[in-house]
Amino acid sequence: MKESREALNERFKSAFKYLEDQGIIVRNSHSKGLSAISDKIFGRRAHGHIILKYLNDERLISFEAADKFCDAYQISKEFMFQGEGEISVQTKKTVSNLQDAVEESLFARVLYTSVPALAGSSTSAGSAEQNSFIQLPGVQDKDLVAFSIQGNSMQPTLINGDIVIAKQMDIMDQVNEQDVYAVVTHEGVMVKRIKKMFKNDKLVQLKLISDNYFDHDPFYVDIQQLKKIYKVVKRLSDIGKM
Repeated sequence: MKESREALNERFKSAFKYLEDQGIIVRNSHSKGLSAISDKIFGRRAHGHIILKYLNDERLISFEAADKFCDAYQISKEFMFQGEGEISVQTKKTVSNLQDAVEESLFARVLYTSVPALAGSSTSAGSAEQNSFIQLPGVQDKDLVAFSIQGNSMQPTLINGDIVIAKQMDIMDQVNEQDVYAVVTHEGVMVKRIKKMFKNDKLVQLKLISDNYFDHDPFYVDIQQLKKIYKVVKRLSDIGKM
């Protein structure tokens, strides 16, 4: 039994690496890291250290935990429990001809959403009234959203009606204070430059700064108020420069 558990643990590690390579698992991410995996397997985020023990061969994953891992991440149970077949059960998309292949490589579908939807709990395609998709040339990253700028607080960088492309940031360490971000709180979405404010080496606030600083004073948001943060990567008018 121990020998089979050891083999199971090795296949779990292989599946884990596969998901990391696909960007589905990101170890230091709040939403994709060890705590998120723990929540899916054990029903509690606090057991992320157990996942790490599996990966370091300090513990062997149970059959029940492996089964739940397969269900959560679409891992083949034939692979996990029998060591047969492909790791993932997802059907790979096939491109029927060369023209389709070229179009696939040149265009990406980016979720275009309203600002209220961006401020909500989800920006999925399920809300047809608020969300749709746009195809953009030269965009390789598929985890992007697009939305329209409202107001003049970021002039001249961004003007009212501009459409921008943004990427959700999973951890604050990735936030660069020189860039423009869409900061989502319970009060809505604010597109600003930010400065991180620390107290006793702990991040406690974000200072939100407008490029149009003549008309818009900077203000502060407590880190507890932050729901999401998106990095603005391009204006739609800049797509040809990507």
